[in-house]
Amino acid sequence: MSVPHDPSDRELREARWTAYALGQLARRYYAGGRVMNAAVLHETFQTLLGPAKEMQEKYLPQIRQEARTLDMGRVMAMVRGG
Repeated sequence: MSVPHDPSDRELREARWTAYALGQLARRYYAGGRVMNAAVLHETFQTLLGPAKEMQEKYLPQIRQEARTLDMGRVMAMVRGG
């Protein structure tokens, strides 16, 4: 069992970017008739990089605050739909 730790700024940025990018990639996958290839991946990455960096700058203070006060019980309730 791992010991919980406070996420670093880098970890927070990576988690936020990853979640956003995967959501956008899924949207393009379904909108494109469920076709995925290297070209779609590359194009998606390139078009999302700029906006993702802007979002990171805008929301990083909120992400940091939320990470400091994260309650795993609340997270699990959200995952379960509560």
